Amino acid sequence: MRNKIIWLLICNALIANAQKPLSLNEALEIAYENNAAIQSAYYEVEASRSLSKTGFDLNKTQVYFQAEERSRELPGIASLGFSQRISYPGRYIHQKNLLDLNLDITEEQLALQKRTVAQKTASSYYRLKFLQSQQKLMMAIDSLLRNMREISNERYEAGETGRAELVNARALSMEFNARLQRLREDIRIEEKLFNSFLQAEDSFTVEQAPIERLEVAYDQIANWQEAHPNGRIFSYLQQSSERNVQYRRSFLFPDLNVQYFMQEVDGQSGFYGFNVGLYIPLWFKPQAKALQAAQYRRQVVSKEVHNNQVGIESGLAALQTELVKNENLLEYYEDQGLDVAQELAEIAQLEYEAGNMNYMEYLQSIRQAFEMEINYLNALNNYNQTVIRINYWTYESISN
Repeated sequence: MRNKIIWLLICNALIANAQKPLSLNEALEIAYENNAAIQSAYYEVEASRSLSKTGFDLNKTQVYFQAEERSRELPGIASLGFSQRISYPGRYIHQKNLLDLNLDITEEQLALQKRTVAQKTASSYYRLKFLQSQQKLMMAIDSLLRNMREISNERYEAGETGRAELVNARALSMEFNARLQRLREDIRIEEKLFNSFLQAEDSFTVEQAPIERLEVAYDQIANWQEAHPNGRIFSYLQQSSERNVQYRRSFLFPDLNVQYFMQEVDGQSGFYGFNVGLYIPLWFKPQAKALQAAQYRRQVVSKEVHNNQVGIESGLAALQTELVKNENLLEYYEDQGLDVAQELAEIAQLEYEAGNMNYMEYLQSIRQAFEMEINYLNALNNYNQTVIRINYWTYESISN
C-alpha cells in the first residue's frame, strides 16, 4: 500500500511537470522559436537573399583553341581565345530588381507566418482559459448538486419528501457531472491543439488566472494595409508584375558578344585580334508573346490584389459588427447579469432555508443562476476571439 501511494505521488509529480503553465507572451516566444511553418518561411527568406545576389550573373565564358591548316609545308594558324556573351544591360537591372522584390515578398511572408501562428496560438490560449474557467464553475456546481443529492436521499429515506424530489436531484446531478466530463475532454483536446502551435519538446498549458477582457484599437483598423504584411505583399506583387513586363521587354533588344584571341601564324606568334558582334532577335514572335503574357499577368495581379483587399475590408467590417454585438452582450452581463445571477442564488438559498421555497424551485433557481454565469463566460470568450481576429490585421503583436 505504501509503495502504491509513493508511485501515485511520483505520477502526479510527472503530470504536473508535463503541463507547465505559460503566459501568452511566453507561449508566443516558444512558438516563434519552434514552429516549423515559421522556420520554413525563414529559410525561404535566406534562399531569396542568396538569389538576390545573382542578378548580375553573366553567361558562361567560352574559352577555345582553334587550329587551321593552310598548306602541307607550313604549320598554319593556331588560335587561343575566349568569347563572352553579354545580355542587354537593362535586363540585368530588371532581373536584379525582380530578385530584390522577391526577397521583400518572402520577408513579409515570414512576418505573415509569424502573425498567423500568433493568432492561432492566442486564440487557443484564451479558449483554454475560457474552458478552465468553465470547469472551475462546473466543479463548484457539481459539488453543490452532489451534496443536495445526498440530502435528498436522507430526506427520502426519512419520509420527509417524495420520490419526485429524489429523482430530480439525481437527474440534475448526473446531467452536470456528464457536462463536466465532456468539458474535461474539451480541455484535453484544446491543450493538444495549443501545443501543436508551440511544437516544443515539453507540454504546456495556460497559466491559472482570470480571463481578461482584451482591447481593440478601432482607429488602427483603417490602416491595416500599413500594419499587416498582406498589405505590403500586395504592393510588392504589383511592383514585381510591372518589373516583369520591363524584364520581358528587354529580350526584344540585342545581346552583345565580345571575342578576344591570340594567334600563331606559320610558327610566328604575336598576332592578336578581337571581334564585337550582336545577337539580334530576328524571330520576334516568342519574345513578343512572352511580353504579352507578362502584361496579362500584370492585369491578373492587379485584379487579384483588388479582390483580396475588398475581401479583407469586408471581413473587417463584419468583424467590427460582430464585436459590437458581442460587446453589448458582454456589457449586459458585466453591468447587470452577473449581479442578477448572484442575487438569484442568494435569494434562493435564503428562501429555501426559511422554508418559503420547495426543493424543486430551489434547484431551478440555482440552475438558472449557473447558466447565466456560463453565458457570461461564453460572451467573454466570443468577444475575446473576435478581438484576436481583428488584432491579427491591426497589431504587430497579438498579445496587446
